[in-house]
Amino acid sequence: MLVSVLMSVYAEPLDWLEKAINSILTQTFSDFEFIIVNDNPERKENRKVLSRFAAEDTRIVVVENTENIGLTKSLNKGIKVAKGKYIARMDADDISLPDRLSKQVTFLLENEDYIACGSRVHVIDEQEQKLQKKYYPVSYKDIVSDLLIHNPIIHPTLLIKTEAFKTLGVAYNEKLRFAQDYQLIVDLLEVGKVHNCKEVLLWYRKSNQQITNQHLAKQTSYANQIRVQIIEKELAKIGVQLPWKDPYNSPLDTVFQWIDKHNLAKKTLWFNNFKVSLLINSHNMVKKSQLFKTMFERSISIKNRLKLLKILITN
Repeated sequence: MLVSVLMSVYAEPLDWLEKAINSILTQTFSDFEFIIVNDNPERKENRKVLSRFAAEDTRIVVVENTENIGLTKSLNKGIKVAKGKYIARMDADDISLPDRLSKQVTFLLENEDYIACGSRVHVIDEQEQKLQKKYYPVSYKDIVSDLLIHNPIIHPTLLIKTEAFKTLGVAYNEKLRFAQDYQLIVDLLEVGKVHNCKEVLLWYRKSNQQITNQHLAKQTSYANQIRVQIIEKELAKIGVQLPWKDPYNSPLDTVFQWIDKHNLAKKTLWFNNFKVSLLINSHNMVKKSQLFKTMFERSISIKNRLKLLKILITN
């Protein structure tokens, strides 16, 4: 078969879970297996729903965990049993549009030099009312550029070549409690090119039950560790190493200050643009003193100075 769709289930509302499953089963593209990992064996409702769907559609493969092991380990477990040439991610609270797999498979078949693609989404609320359209970068170049600021691929939209996991050695990092999807994109870009389809191919549900909303501070902390990792790799390209034994646990603003102190921003053209974008979009990550100092750097445009000034005044 061509595609293995991979989803992990924990405690999502049953109607959301059923809609997520049905959105895959009713795809216009049909050459797939649907691997569903039940990561909440104590919840009887999960087993009932999954057993019913598996009895109705032989493409469904249910993997029962004996205990709750978490999303990251569950996904790695599902990858090991996947048989498809591609692995499509899906979350149990989202809805894939009917032509999602068809369009993504077509892109990867026609662009062999790419190893993964995502798509744009409509964000929906708990009642499935559309909130906004997410305009994530499309081209490989723009995705790489945005990587320093945020995760440029929405995780449940991903279609990935299975060889990235089974041959090239990419995996979900089980040491990270949060931001595993961000780390995955960083690792994928180390071994190949990634693309976002311009079309909206998924409805992405935003709710209070999501890990991102429940643990925002921890999510940010882990994401910052990944950003430091990216910065370290960029500095290595010009022969510079961060001085800490464990740089990934260094506060992001401390890394900023060290780079400024050693005048390395002049040697790294990406740095100032990255720093300003990060400060503007996620200013709660660093101290106000860093915002103030950045505002007066020569390389900062007037437009960005005004944006930074507004943040300082209103916060």
